[in-house]
Amino acid sequence: MPSKARNLAFGLALGGALALHIAALWYTEEIAPGLADTAAIADAGFLLLPEKARGYGEFIPYALLAAILVIRRSALWHFALQAAGLMAARAICVAATVLPPTFEGCRAAPFTAVLHGGCRDKVFSGHVAYTTLMAFHLYEGSRALTPGIVLAGAVLAEAVYLVAAREHYSVDVLVALLLAVLTYRAYPREARGESARLPS
Repeated sequence: MPSKARNLAFGLALGGALALHIAALWYTEEIAPGLADTAAIADAGFLLLPEKARGYGEFIPYALLAAILVIRRSALWHFALQAAGLMAARAICVAATVLPPTFEGCRAAPFTAVLHGGCRDKVFSGHVAYTTLMAFHLYEGSRALTPGIVLAGAVLAEAVYLVAAREHYSVDVLVALLLAVLTYRAYPREARGESARLPS
């Protein structure tokens, strides 16, 4: 596909997915009735993991994104398209099932949902989905064990932290992992490209 047409298609896909996502977040926080003061539902992860301080869930995704920009820029195009697909899927899931807050006493200012997720739980976790997808792209083409262990550890740490910080229910994390794997595998290997391999 010519570069101009490709950039236009990318812009339309990402812009449409982002607009749909913002609309779904706004719906769950401002329009969907009856859940503002509902207590958190039972979750096995909450019982097993001690509660941690919230607000640190962006570190690992941003670190992996920076690594893609430096090491795997050739994969950025396919990652962005896959991320747009996940964003659209998340918007549908968010609007379809609105879960109560994961912790009591949450108070979100207007527009907070668009930037930080607001108070009501969102099915599924975007942080975990994008982190998993970036980890796949970073490891692609490498046969070394160490990068795989590091990237798998990063995904696991992100998933565990979000549940421990009560920013997501366990089901949000599990669905995100599954959908990220399916989204990545939906692209044939030759379409994803094999250049700019990680050093062994």
